[in-house]
Amino acid sequence: MLETEAQVVSLHGGEAMVRPTPHSPCGQCDPQHGCRSLSLARMFVLREPLFRVRNPAAAGIGDKVIVAVHERALLVSTGLLYGLPLLGLLAGAVLGRALGELQSVLLAFSLFALTLWWVKRYAAVVASRHLFMPSIVRRVDPSLIIQEKRETCRSRN
Repeated sequence: MLETEAQVVSLHGGEAMVRPTPHSPCGQCDPQHGCRSLSLARMFVLREPLFRVRNPAAAGIGDKVIVAVHERALLVSTGLLYGLPLLGLLAGAVLGRALGELQSVLLAFSLFALTLWWVKRYAAVVASRHLFMPSIVRRVDPSLIIQEKRETCRSRN
């Protein structure tokens, strides 16, 4: 299982909305400009990320928790989201090659769009399966939380 720390923001029945806790610097930061990957990620984020997770640990609002998801769920989701549309694009290009260049391009993009549509529809089905939904596995004891130094990474400013 893959785990990360998060804080519970709100509760909705047996589910919770959580905000992931930022991780400490990786040690590879540029001393002048800070963490480049974190800076790049922040360019594309318009708001703080919130995630819906199952709450079998009965965590309350404000609790620090450990959220986990099965590796298999991550691999299957990644394969469907990235691999299947790419296969559709390539299959369309190869199948349409005998018809001509324009038809090959049109068939490739048509199959690409069709697989994206199918993945979106299938995602609604997969979302209801507990295997694919992250869940809170335990609460973090507040006395064990180590306060990290914020000034160690310039990109957090």
